[in-house]
Amino acid sequence: MSLDHPAPKHPVTLLSTPTGTAQQPSPQQIEFVCESHGLNSLLRFLGGLCATFGLGQWTAALFTSKWLPLVVCGGLLLVGAAILLGVVASRRRQHGRFVLDRSLGMITQHHGDKLVRSIPFSSVQQVAVPIDYTDGMRVDALPELPRWLIIQAAPAITVRLGKGTLKELQPVLALLKQWQFPVRSA
Repeated sequence: MSLDHPAPKHPVTLLSTPTGTAQQPSPQQIEFVCESHGLNSLLRFLGGLCATFGLGQWTAALFTSKWLPLVVCGGLLLVGAAILLGVVASRRRQHGRFVLDRSLGMITQHHGDKLVRSIPFSSVQQVAVPIDYTDGMRVDALPELPRWLIIQAAPAITVRLGKGTLKELQPVLALLKQWQFPVRSA
């Protein structure tokens, strides 16, 4: 760096929104935190409720002569529970704490202290920022609609690193382009 522009002191905050943060603790690392505890907790609760009532229906079927409707209803509730808990598992694979380490050439995903998986930089197919239309904002404000910061890697891995407007995501996207990631920003 020149004397006019000294090197930035680390950690540098690149993104800070309610749905995701990105910090650069060192020049060779970016740490993203994008959790979805609220919605996952709700879906997990509803899945548990469906499972409880489904098993209750099956238990009641043992003590009545009209068991068929109870078995069918209980089965449908258990299928609903399996679907809800499957959605939670899928969302959990896409969210978490991600560390992009340029010196190692790896993206690591963590849930708490547990290492979930490592993704080599070489397997990254694209970095995309699709608009999140489910956020309930007006369609006429497209530049300001929130966007997900998503990395898609082979084989069939999609992770969400954060969320913000295109303006909020710009510092992260600029750094990822500098690191030679295939960024598709619009």
